[in-house]
Amino acid sequence: MTLRSNQVVASRPQAGPLVERLMLLLKQFAGFRASPQIQRKLERIFQNSADLNDFILAVERDATKTELIALVEDLTNHETYFFRERAHLDAMEQIVIPALIQKKKQQGGTKKITLWSAACATGEEAYTLAMLALNTLLKHGIGIESTPGNITLPPDWKLEVLGTDISRQAVRIAKDALYSSRSEGLSSFRQFPQEYLRFFDEAGPSPARDRKIYRIKPSITRYTRFDLFNLMSLAPPQRDIDVVFCRNVLIYMDIESQKSIIRSLHQSLQSGGSLMLSLVDSMVAPDLFRENRQNRCVIYEKP
Repeated sequence: MTLRSNQVVASRPQAGPLVERLMLLLKQFAGFRASPQIQRKLERIFQNSADLNDFILAVERDATKTELIALVEDLTNHETYFFRERAHLDAMEQIVIPALIQKKKQQGGTKKITLWSAACATGEEAYTLAMLALNTLLKHGIGIESTPGNITLPPDWKLEVLGTDISRQAVRIAKDALYSSRSEGLSSFRQFPQEYLRFFDEAGPSPARDRKIYRIKPSITRYTRFDLFNLMSLAPPQRDIDVVFCRNVLIYMDIESQKSIIRSLHQSLQSGGSLMLSLVDSMVAPDLFRENRQNRCVIYEKP
């Protein structure tokens, strides 16, 4: 039985041993820190102590942690959109990717750029990185754009963008590569640079008059893949990565969990690789990285 966060109840359970027990489970599984905001959300989700006790027992018996993952989804903010926090993306386009191009050319042979969107939610960030990387490669004379949005790289150049998330639903949406554009309100396309619309096709009419549905072109999806992954895992899903984006997720974690995740992200990077954190996240393991401060963001570089 999954209880969703929109089931608001009239009576609020008293905080006590059951809430503390559930918070411990959330910390062990997803690194959550106890906070008044999380406690209030839990009080809205569960009707009474009996419901909470039943949920805890179900979680402890469930090896797949399906119910706990659903609760994590309810407790976190999945707001995301293409080209979010543009400062990091400007740094990628103007500094990081050009430096990677020169580095890969000097290495010779097959030249591969690998990017990881950790906690990618519904995929907008991962696809943003793929579009940005391809567009920047093209501007540096690498690849051919046969028709608008259809870029083919030379045989000796490779691009891989990995997107991971703890949420099965989010990963499924990312793999579908379908996104809506609304005339008002929240949209995956708010603050979207018009030059990148060429990487999308209209996917048909929408039931709602105020929106259009777009599908990301195969020329982009061929360079991306999405997997389930819990950032609290002991080892990263891949190593020798050039750039990791881990934004707007560490704010939910306690300091101990943040340090564990940062160490794992550090392990995933190759020497000279870069880590991008959100503007609201703090670097809790500064001894592992060099700070490269740009105009509006910090690039954390692995020595």
